[in-house]
Amino acid sequence: MNENLNPDFMRKPKREYTAIEAVFAWLCLIFSYLLCRVFPVVDHPLGGMLFTVSLYFVTAVVLKIRGAKFSLLSVLFALSALVMQAALILSANSTIHFFVYSYALLVYLYFLYSSFGNSIEGGFSDCVAADFLKAIFVMPFSAFASIFRALSSSLGHKGGKSILRILLGVALALIPTVVIVLLLSYDEGFTDILDSIFSFSFEDIFSQFFSITFAVPIAMYSYGLFIASVDKKNTEVMSKEKCIKFFEKLKITPVITVFIAVLPVIAVYIIFFVSQWQYYVSGFSGVLPKNLSYAEYARSGFFELCIVSFINFFIITAVSVFSKRNGKAQTLIIKAINLILSLATLVLIATAISKMAMYINYYGLTPRRVYASWGMIVLAVVFLLIMLKQFIPRLKIIASIILVTVILFGALSLSGVDRFIAEYNVDRYLDGSLEKVDIEALTDLGDAGVPQLVRLAKAIDGENGTDIAAIKPEQLHTYSMYTDLVIALHSFDYSDCGFFSYTIPQAKAKAALAELGIESWEYDDFCKLPFNLRPDA
Repeated sequence: MNENLNPDFMRKPKREYTAIEAVFAWLCLIFSYLLCRVFPVVDHPLGGMLFTVSLYFVTAVVLKIRGAKFSLLSVLFALSALVMQAALILSANSTIHFFVYSYALLVYLYFLYSSFGNSIEGGFSDCVAADFLKAIFVMPFSAFASIFRALSSSLGHKGGKSILRILLGVALALIPTVVIVLLLSYDEGFTDILDSIFSFSFEDIFSQFFSITFAVPIAMYSYGLFIASVDKKNTEVMSKEKCIKFFEKLKITPVITVFIAVLPVIAVYIIFFVSQWQYYVSGFSGVLPKNLSYAEYARSGFFELCIVSFINFFIITAVSVFSKRNGKAQTLIIKAINLILSLATLVLIATAISKMAMYINYYGLTPRRVYASWGMIVLAVVFLLIMLKQFIPRLKIIASIILVTVILFGALSLSGVDRFIAEYNVDRYLDGSLEKVDIEALTDLGDAGVPQLVRLAKAIDGENGTDIAAIKPEQLHTYSMYTDLVIALHSFDYSDCGFFSYTIPQAKAKAALAELGIESWEYDDFCKLPFNLRPDA
């Protein structure tokens, strides 16, 4: 019989899963459930750090047993993610927590993907951005349901199928059961009966339901990436050769067209710098222009300058990607355009930074001002790299931008930015160089601001002979900075803090309040305040 007509011959052989692959399938389910339990990491920073470290360590052991060969770049990415996790307990900043945790999860996907030699181009390459895209959006979905076959194989063919069918039935029964229980929970008698039988709250039911519901697709996604990486699937998708051909096809615009299109932009910059030179140079000299306050001067054009910087970045990218280059002369024109636009952008960024420095010098620091300054520094380094690229063609510009951004983000994350802001503002107030301290802004810094609020209270008490810990709410009648300070310090309550929510700033805040003898006020205490002084007024 012709083998080409034999259906059994045409059928692909079923993939066999090794013992370690089956074990990893169960681990993916467990870690996916824990991922949901840690969510949101802002509420469980220590839990998030322990989870991430465990996830990377266990996965590295499994990958090594499976025969993975870790590249230097994947190891460096993984180490950078793990180092940044220290920010979860070193800082109390929810924004920092979100981004360092998200970064660790993204790097984890790249770590899985690259550990079996799937990188488009080895080493420190501009293709690393495409590798991340492939790891996130392509590989997991090419083996999305493989986790069920791996789980089945780990239990034996027949036994595995039976257990999976039972688990599927339980899952299908769980959803309507939980919904019905939640809908009937309005009845106190029904709720009391359930509480007496199971001793749990409906909040716990919903939390567990959320974790189980989302853990399964997350496990399917991560295990699909693992199997696709082991089997080296999608090697033809986004390969180095295809990426090169794709970008070569994009070079369709003649250089003369590019030059004519960019010339008006360059002319506008020249006119702008000439006409506004005296106005913007005030930021460097520290002299405020007439008829403007510090706030008006700092805000005037600041965000516009930042937007123009981003626009210039996209213009430079478009010029580099879409321009034809048929000779040295055309290449030189493209380089000249990139250099002029980069230089103009650096002047704008330097102006914006100088204006921000004046603003901070007069009004103090806030998280937004720090983030804005950090963003401008990142932009400045990016444009310096673009200028460097014009003189060093072999420079890996995309990889360099990613590297610089990661390093600067790590520095921001681990710097204890909230503590620095609080210390800076209180120092400036106590030495007389800052007119007043915004107590609400310090309170918004959370745990990191508490030690400095206590330090400020001690300084004021020492100067005036008062005792902030002994003041009762009924004694406060008029608005003042000291009144704000009293209310703020008595508003911090750490009675419900669990083990997994621990951070170092939280521990320092509790110690500072205890040293001062401050106890949190109850709701009734706040009700004794005049209406206009209440925090929620």
